[in-house]
Amino acid sequence: MNKREIITRIGIALLFFISLYFVEAGFCGSSVVAKYNNGFGTLDMKKYNVLSVQNVLSTMGQEGIAVYKLYYLMDYIFILFFGLFQIMLIHDVYSFNENRLVKACIIGIPILRGLCDMIENTILLRTLFTFPKVNEIAIAIAAFFTQMKLWCIKGWGLLLCIGLIWRIILHFKKYV
Repeated sequence: MNKREIITRIGIALLFFISLYFVEAGFCGSSVVAKYNNGFGTLDMKKYNVLSVQNVLSTMGQEGIAVYKLYYLMDYIFILFFGLFQIMLIHDVYSFNENRLVKACIIGIPILRGLCDMIENTILLRTLFTFPKVNEIAIAIAAFFTQMKLWCIKGWGLLLCIGLIWRIILHFKKYV
């Protein structure tokens, strides 16, 4: 690995962790949003429906809604860096595999996760701008994409673990 690749990898990791900090604990992170909605936090990591969206948002007030809007704007940045971080890790773990279909699938999962996350964010952000009016169909679509995103994260984690175990087995087979 050359110096440029090392710097790129360190940069991706740093930008991922910085963006993670901002969406979790930064000035508009989920912990700050939670202060405005009785500890509920953000919708994008939970199961929700129209009633729960209305209940949560009705407790927030204008200042809370403004912070929540900033949260989703920061989350778009997080989506990008989390995706790059996921792709970098999974690509490294499966670098021994030359099958193009396998590589497309393992890289496709973080891309699909990012697309689901962007659709979810866009709908929820629009809901914040139109609140107290809440579109039931839009919330159902957003909830579907939230669950898809969460399944993609679980699937990616499972593939990462399988790839690590596979690499370990291949490593020890060389010395047997």
